Amino acid sequence: MLIGVAAIAFSSCKKDEVRTVINVGTAPTLTATPTTLVLLQANANNNAIKFTYTTDANFGFDAAVTYVLQISKGGTSFASASTTEVGLSKTPPLEKTFKVVDFNRELLKIINYGVATAVEVRVKASVAAAAPALYSNVVTLTCTAYPDLITYSFPDAMNIPGDFQGWSPATAPQIVNKNNGGYTNATNN
Repeated sequence: MLIGVAAIAFSSCKKDEVRTVINVGTAPTLTATPTTLVLLQANANNNAIKFTYTTDANFGFDAAVTYVLQISKGGTSFASASTTEVGLSKTPPLEKTFKVVDFNRELLKIINYGVATAVEVRVKASVAAAAPALYSNVVTLTCTAYPDLITYSFPDAMNIPGDFQGWSPATAPQIVNKNNGGYTNATNN
């Protein structure tokens, strides 16, 4: 009899599972204005570029989606060593505007300054490390970054003219005071 009761008890159990399945769904979209940029330090506080994107990535279930803007040197297929990422907001307006100084800082992580270089940008939408991400269309830019130079003046720095540069103090290389610990060379030579 005990076996009969146990058999009825186990056979009447029914699993009510809700399984979440990740589906590859709708990818975000991206546009950029302008697509050719020559950045200058003199314009550091001006707007450089505006990215507009969608946040309608759909993974097949209600998920907390994270969106990042991936900026990569052209032709590298977004390899990690040549890509930088910037977080994006999910609340309107769905746009990211960079000041010249901020976009230049991101570019210097992946390209050399002073040379027009192809840069590729896309939006990455993800829900978890183990789940496949969704990617927007790739926008190709042509960007020229500038070296981020700091201008010092006396007494924080001294110009050191010489015969090698025509004895012109205004165009001479500088040495910079290191917090009252002596001076060091601050040139890019």
